[in-house]
Amino acid sequence: MKARILWIEGKRANSPSFVPSLRKREHDVQTVETGKAGLAALSGYDPDLVVVHAASLRSNGKRICNNLRQLDDRLPIVLILDEGVPTPETGANVIATACPYCMVMMTDGLKYKNMEKMIKNYDIAELVVLALGL
Repeated sequence: MKARILWIEGKRANSPSFVPSLRKREHDVQTVETGKAGLAALSGYDPDLVVVHAASLRSNGKRICNNLRQLDDRLPIVLILDEGVPTPETGANVIATACPYCMVMMTDGLKYKNMEKMIKNYDIAELVVLALGL
């Protein structure tokens, strides 16, 4: 069974989107350009996963994630942040990076802060695969 993914990504994405690759693998991906549109899309679309590309929205994603959590507290959410943006208080216990160097730096930072057991660090592609149970 292929996954249903709601992908919230603005027009200002600085990195290539993973949407074409996911569609090529025959996943059902619905894209919207704002958090408000993403919340509205949940009423008619029952996704297995939501990806919030906050960096493309020029946001830290906190309000979007919190609003999504209010609608469905069990829905897996992947939050993509821009480099240097502090992690918002969303209750997230996973950080995803799209750059191997950023992943190494984030892992080192988590170890330095003794947080590697509380917060997990994944590559974004690896996280999407895990979230979809592939």
